[in-house]
Amino acid sequence: MTIALVAFWIALGAVVLTTALATSLRAFGALTAARRERYRAEISEPLAAFAVGAVDDPPPPPAGRFEQRVLHEELARLAPHLKGDARAQLTGLFERYGLVESVARDLRSEHPLTAIRAAELAGIMHASECVPTLRERLDGDPLVRLACARALAEIGAADAMPQIVAALAESGTATELGHTLMSFGPRAEPVLREQLRSAPTDAQRRIAASTLGEIHAHAAVADLVDALGDRDTELRAAAARALGQIGEQSAGTALVALLVAAGGGRDVACAAAATALGMLDDPAGAAALVIALAAGDWDVRNAAARSLVALGDRGLAEVATRIDGLPSAAIAHFAGMLDVADRLGPVIARAAAGDPAMDRIARAACACGVRSRLRELATGGDEDVSGYANALLHEGSHT
Repeated sequence: MTIALVAFWIALGAVVLTTALATSLRAFGALTAARRERYRAEISEPLAAFAVGAVDDPPPPPAGRFEQRVLHEELARLAPHLKGDARAQLTGLFERYGLVESVARDLRSEHPLTAIRAAELAGIMHASECVPTLRERLDGDPLVRLACARALAEIGAADAMPQIVAALAESGTATELGHTLMSFGPRAEPVLREQLRSAPTDAQRRIAASTLGEIHAHAAVADLVDALGDRDTELRAAAARALGQIGEQSAGTALVALLVAAGGGRDVACAAAATALGMLDDPAGAAALVIALAAGDWDVRNAAARSLVALGDRGLAEVATRIDGLPSAAIAHFAGMLDVADRLGPVIARAAAGDPAMDRIARAACACGVRSRLRELATGGDEDVSGYANALLHEGSHT
């Protein structure tokens, strides 16, 4: 037998063996999938019916690891849609069937996907017995670390927060850190305040500021006000937005100072401060907002216009008082924002009724080319308003 023939038979044998192995694996996979779907079909409806109290008896306990894992998947799918007694039924079943031990075992798996799924289920089922293992897994694979941090937050293990901060900060997922800590609600406030004051990176401090705003942490107002003076522009902006979300009017003075100091320049913190002043609904900020309305930067001007509109009559009065000193772009932007809020029509109606402040705004808006609302009102049913609108449009056509 020649060498070539030997090589041919070896190659042919390898092909046959590979084909047979692939076929076997596919067949095994198909059988496993069929078995999984069969068991899932057996337990899915009885599990849901038991949870909502439609039947008294739950499905039989899982036999072996395979059925345990399928039941894990069904619990993870069903539990988030249930609350109250129905959720408690599933939690009790989870413990009764020994699935806590099963999940804890999976949490220790060297396979990241297995550990991640186990962490997700531990969080969904609020399995406090898994907290020690979840904390152990905060050191290792970044994705497993993140899944365990989220699970600890869902369980409400507040004493794990410092460890979560250290673990997620190390992996560089600052945004995920904020989302995870936010899940703790008010209990996260002390940790977030400490992060805001002394976290090692600007990104972590920004996330802390944003999250404090999301959870409306009133006790953090002083720390956020201090952050308005930080060297990092993005942190100043995050702190300003947080103060607006919290709605503490005592922060208005510091926000005005930030707005004035920025001088209406191209500064994200300036725009954030202007937005926050509108959220505070503090008329004391109106004068600073009119200054910002004259900014050359569109974002700052837009934020100031929105906030002045949000301040209602106080914003209108401040703009009317200072309108002679505003550039055309600022007047047009403010008038356009009034129109978007469906408030330019009432301003024109008040002007037609003899309000001198509203008359100044309406005339300035017309002179800047904001005339669509005037044209609409000029053909309306109210004779006083239509006459006023026609007169302004006529004057505008000759300027």
